[in-house]
Amino acid sequence: MENSTFHKVRLSVLWLVSEVGMLAMTILEFYLPGVIDQIRMGEKEGVKMGPELLLFFTIVFLVPLVMAFLSLTLKNKANRWANIILGIVYTVLLVIVLVGHLANLSALTILNASDAVFAALIVWYAYKQSKG
Repeated sequence: MENSTFHKVRLSVLWLVSEVGMLAMTILEFYLPGVIDQIRMGEKEGVKMGPELLLFFTIVFLVPLVMAFLSLTLKNKANRWANIILGIVYTVLLVIVLVGHLANLSALTILNASDAVFAALIVWYAYKQSKG
């Protein structure tokens, strides 16, 4: 496999693995006592679940899927920068969520930490990718 193609496939797979991790965290969170009742009441941990928040979560879930596709199809330079920029954004978001989970170590903490590592790897591999 050509070196450039290998990098593209690796980035695409990392985005997909990250997405699966985020979905697993979401599903496991529903098993926590009271979470479903809070969502039914229109809020979670004091945060109102309005259309803006739902739009934000929709974007958060769609970007990794779009990036998995774009990582395979963009030209090298655009691919590199898109992965670096969005990888940094996702790493920061996941670290913020991780800090919130550190008080109660659980499966969510492990999934979140591994997801943050995958996002950081996206940045690292995109940075190391040929600039051409």
